[in-house]
Amino acid sequence: MIRKKQENRKNDVTILAENRGKIAAPHGDLSSHVALRKSGLNEILPGYPKDQHTNVIDLLTDAMHWCISNDVEFDEVLRVARDHFEADMREPT
Repeated sequence: MIRKKQENRKNDVTILAENRGKIAAPHGDLSSHVALRKSGLNEILPGYPKDQHTNVIDLLTDAMHWCISNDVEFDEVLRVARDHFEADMREPT
């Protein structure tokens, strides 16, 4: 059971890595930038087999594993992502 779960997580990390560029860099106005981010997640999340709440949790968990294996500080990345999100929400769309 544990081995199967590890294999599933490895597959999830692969999905995350393959789709990483789809929710990155802004293009044009803010509304298209936010739409791009949302559409990227709409492509990624169906690759996870559960309800959307659980899928987001699994996506973040996979990102944590990916960060550890790639020497990226997840907490720092999450802090910056929150800053970006707050800036996006302050901008008129």
